[in-house]
Amino acid sequence: MTTKQNIEKVLWNACDSFRGKIDSSRYKDYILSMLFVKYLSDVYAYTKNKYSEMYNGDERRIERAMSRERFVMDETSTFDYLYKNRNDTAIGEKINVALANIEKNNSAKLHNVFRSIDFNSTVDFGEVKEKNAILKNLLEDFKDLALSPDQLDNADIIGDAYEYMIANFASDAGKKGGEFYTPSMVSELVARLIAPEENDRIYDATCGSGGLLLKAYKQVKSRKVALYGQEQNMQTWALCRMNMFLHNVDDATIWQGDTLSNPGNIKDDKLMKFQCICANPPAFSRARWTKKASPRKKCLRNLIRSDASTGVSRLHPKVITHLLCICCTVWTIPRGAWELFFLTGYCSEEQAKEKSAARLLSPSTFLTL
Repeated sequence: MTTKQNIEKVLWNACDSFRGKIDSSRYKDYILSMLFVKYLSDVYAYTKNKYSEMYNGDERRIERAMSRERFVMDETSTFDYLYKNRNDTAIGEKINVALANIEKNNSAKLHNVFRSIDFNSTVDFGEVKEKNAILKNLLEDFKDLALSPDQLDNADIIGDAYEYMIANFASDAGKKGGEFYTPSMVSELVARLIAPEENDRIYDATCGSGGLLLKAYKQVKSRKVALYGQEQNMQTWALCRMNMFLHNVDDATIWQGDTLSNPGNIKDDKLMKFQCICANPPAFSRARWTKKASPRKKCLRNLIRSDASTGVSRLHPKVITHLLCICCTVWTIPRGAWELFFLTGYCSEEQAKEKSAARLLSPSTFLTL
């Protein structure tokens, strides 16, 4: 049986294939993408074998049954095909084609998840000989990792291992890691505090790799909730989409783009409403705004200016950035059902309770971490 520890060991061995050659902020995308392809391939092979036995090798019935599964793959997109061609001088291009086909055949769930990654990149891998050696090692690292359902210790270990690696890459990235990952214990705390219930719609305006949304999702035993989120960074958005898929959340709506200048949560020209909202907004000041701000963004900026006489303008720019993000979020909650803000330490609890901030946002409780 494959355990979480087995998967983590393989992933760390794969990291060794890249260390000293490519920065970890880049090679994490290659490793996690390959894990994703290996998982899809093993599940695909297992399911096809199951139907082959069930229908006594009747190809027509097998093909019909496979078309109704969570995802579909062609033979040239599988890990086994790529591994057999690991010595091919064009292996980088073959991997790219395989990823493109996976996207194309599963566009409803996996559209664009591999758009920002290039296994044929000379910038990351160097010239052909060096690139092919790295990719061959990567494929060999994953070869003996069995990820089919009958080999997994439990159904959650793939998703858990994926998040474990994201956490370690975030730790390695230092401060920048916070741009795509919220520590697991913090996510768990926030998820429990918002206390989602069955049939709730849960939203994260700055969702990163999706860990906070998934923690909230797991708070509901029946899993009957709808997840929504938005992420600006394309690579992080792709990590989030794959993370959702590996946790069997196929119907999550994750928009890509700037939440303030181009919010995805708009329906009929109005902000959508959600029962639960969780967010770890970016902890940096954005000095330059886009030239063409949306009407809602202008409204937010005007709100800050109009309240300047009460002292809001004296808040640190980083705090104002947080407040702007949270305003965009809070306004989508029906009937004012919100109580907690997490300002991640950029102002004290006393500062957060100042009348100026209270008049702007009217929260009943502020909590700093």
